[in-house]
Amino acid sequence: MSESGDKRQPVDFANFGTPMPSFAQVRQLAAGSGMLRWAHHPHCSRHDHHLLRPFGRPVCLGCTCVAIGAPLGIVFACAMPWHAWTMWQWIALHLLLLAPTAVQPLLQKKAFKMFARILLGAVSGSYLISGLFKVDFFAPAWLFKLAVALAFAAVLKILLAWRNRRTSDPCSNCPQGMFPTCEWNLPRLLAANPHDSLLSQIRISDVTKPQNING
Repeated sequence: MSESGDKRQPVDFANFGTPMPSFAQVRQLAAGSGMLRWAHHPHCSRHDHHLLRPFGRPVCLGCTCVAIGAPLGIVFACAMPWHAWTMWQWIALHLLLLAPTAVQPLLQKKAFKMFARILLGAVSGSYLISGLFKVDFFAPAWLFKLAVALAFAAVLKILLAWRNRRTSDPCSNCPQGMFPTCEWNLPRLLAANPHDSLLSQIRISDVTKPQNING
């Protein structure tokens, strides 16, 4: 029961069975949702394949590896003699470098995922820098650059849809419920939001079990 005397039954969030909220939705729910900065995922063991832990600090594997690869791709694009390449050779090279990203949802190995994400960052940097600043394969130049940008956006959307279709939600069927109100995260969530009117309805018995809150 809340302090206001509301006699409604406590809300059992763990059994709602709703899809895992997006990062933005979690932040709207409560400022202290338990999602660590730069992790972009819950840092429990079920999400470990989405995370790297340098010096024990969870960070998003995908974003970190893309950020490592992008500068490498930019350097590569600036060093390549693109004037000796045809447009079709240029396209084929970048599609070839993109292949591991397309295969990765079918091969859920952490080491391969790291390789694919680094290569994704590299091919993105190379494609955009070379396409927008180093080559003009047809005239007018502005039309070619527009085609480069539109193709990048289209391929990105296709790859994201493919990944979402082939990658399962780690929170699905988790015995501790759905993040951010799962048993693993509830102690952190309630401690960070002691005056939240919605969260105050959660029974304290839901968080009295021993928890591994370090992930």
